[in-house]
Amino acid sequence: MASDIELHRKAGSTIEMNLVVKNQAGVVLTPLALTAAWFTLKTSKELADSSASLTKSIGTGITVTDPGTPGGLNVKLAPADTASLTPGVYYWDVKILEPDGDAWSVADGTLILEYGVRRGVV
Repeated sequence: MASDIELHRKAGSTIEMNLVVKNQAGVVLTPLALTAAWFTLKTSKELADSSASLTKSIGTGITVTDPGTPGGLNVKLAPADTASLTPGVYYWDVKILEPDGDAWSVADGTLILEYGVRRGVV
């Protein structure tokens, strides 16, 4: 798992992560067959998922890029997704669910969201 990834971005900016999903033994999962994948952004790790500041799933910000990229998963936040967030420290993770019921976080970290000089979306 890729963990403790610290991202520094401006509110209202595109944020994109290209991940290579590996199983818990470190082997790239290809073909990448997923039942679901979620990106969750919170102001505190202790918050319930229903209180997340932002969530994404396959088809709404998460794209499986395998077989082009073996084990590939792309997470993309549009400028509108972050424009209304209050600058500060956020905690995020990407969790997957495989057809056999195995589920785990494949990446996590912090997002330091800052104001830019221009405050709106382009």
